[in-house]
Amino acid sequence: MQNKDSLFLFMAKEVEKHVKHYKTDFYKHDQAYMLKKDHKEFFWAIRECGTELYPLNHLKVKDTFSNVSAKYHIEQNNIIKVFKITIAKHGRKYVYGKIKEVTIADFKHWINNNEEDYLFVLAEIKEKDKPMRKELFSKKAVDKYRSKLYYLVNELYPELEEVSIIKFLFTQNEVQQIA
Repeated sequence: MQNKDSLFLFMAKEVEKHVKHYKTDFYKHDQAYMLKKDHKEFFWAIRECGTELYPLNHLKVKDTFSNVSAKYHIEQNNIIKVFKITIAKHGRKYVYGKIKEVTIADFKHWINNNEEDYLFVLAEIKEKDKPMRKELFSKKAVDKYRSKLYYLVNELYPELEEVSIIKFLFTQNEVQQIA
């Protein structure tokens, strides 16, 4: 694919057409975030005062910044357009993939149908003597790694006698201590 096929070029046209203030939301923040390769699927909302990029796996987690922000902007009726983005390939300065406009009603419907009370645990887990970084978003995923998470909690907090992993969240600093 050539640069002319980049998602950024299509998105920039939409920004220039609709965004009146805070265009840096797109030119600085959204582009940098999409280039990081952390996520492949997003909803991207255009407002008169900026853009919002919502990774799908963050958007569906109830009470996260993405989730609350999206619901707020829908409620305030200040979203002009919403696009569903799927990244297929990352270049050095561009990303390539599919972008499709969706209605605001479909965006709201997606949130309502996919929103769950998730637990977010970010932990360093050793599997087969190979350290792996795991992002566990669901209770089901936490259950799968329960014994390793108990071990991790006991390593971090030996003073705790009993820990319920379901109610225990690691902070960023705690994760960095074991990384």
